[in-house]
Amino acid sequence: MFRTSAIIYVLKSSTFASLMLVRSHPPSKSLKILSWKYEVYKKYQMTVHKDQSLKSPFSQFKNFLISSPLVEETRHGVELGSFHYQYILDGKIFAVEVMDILPQFISSSTSFMTRHMISLLWELTVHSGPYTSSSS
Repeated sequence: MFRTSAIIYVLKSSTFASLMLVRSHPPSKSLKILSWKYEVYKKYQMTVHKDQSLKSPFSQFKNFLISSPLVEETRHGVELGSFHYQYILDGKIFAVEVMDILPQFISSSTSFMTRHMISLLWELTVHSGPYTSSSS
């Protein structure tokens, strides 16, 4: 059900998007792109939370979003523990969701994304309008 793997979608002939679930603690080999995630996190902090001081050091990022008290475990073929769900477009990370996969449920603690992704989500929200039901 929840496996550490990538799912590839072709959006158009030159654009590739992938969703990748990788273990955050203990780190999997896929976390070699940790510095890219940190850059997205810093830009998110500056854009959304107006943290212009850039006082989001790497150690704070690592303690908040990488370290976890959960241990790596597999039950009934399902990997449990702390994960990052990475959204990648043309080889670049544009969003990350931080989640814990537990035996009974999935807990998403936070997410962060690039300014372009924030703009896209805003546009989708604004243009989709309120949800209405037609009663005839």
